[in-house]
Amino acid sequence: MDVTPELLHGPSMVDLFDAAGITGEYLIRFHKKELKAKKTEFIKLKGAVNPANLGKGQSIIATSGIIEQDKDGEWYGTGDTVIAVQVADLGIRQKGLNEVHKLRGDYPADKQKHEVTGPNGGPILTKAVDLTDDELLNIAAGRIGGVAETAQSPK
Repeated sequence: MDVTPELLHGPSMVDLFDAAGITGEYLIRFHKKELKAKKTEFIKLKGAVNPANLGKGQSIIATSGIIEQDKDGEWYGTGDTVIAVQVADLGIRQKGLNEVHKLRGDYPADKQKHEVTGPNGGPILTKAVDLTDDELLNIAAGRIGGVAETAQSPK
């Protein structure tokens, strides 16, 4: 039997996410919604507001005091009016846009600083060896112990 990464480490995270329904298509739908995110802001105004004068995404939440409409259709009030207004949630949209660009690979890879240390973060201990140039060349060539394995003639 061949040893595969799945046998050693279990299924990959991608396989686990796919099995849970978090597929590439799901992420695309999620990020498309995120790029259209809106939030509700509330505005308190003095007096009455004519509902006919409200724009798209605006609604009257509460009123106080006496509200009257005159014969010309104008609204008057002695209290306050609270209006809910739907506006773009730019913070959520910006974060979503950054995530989409990361997933697409549009950004360069993050630079990572790697540092090699000895035990417990200490210095790396080395042993100084005094070798001749020929011995170094033999080691680099893969000859055992830095000495060429050739027959030596007796002197």
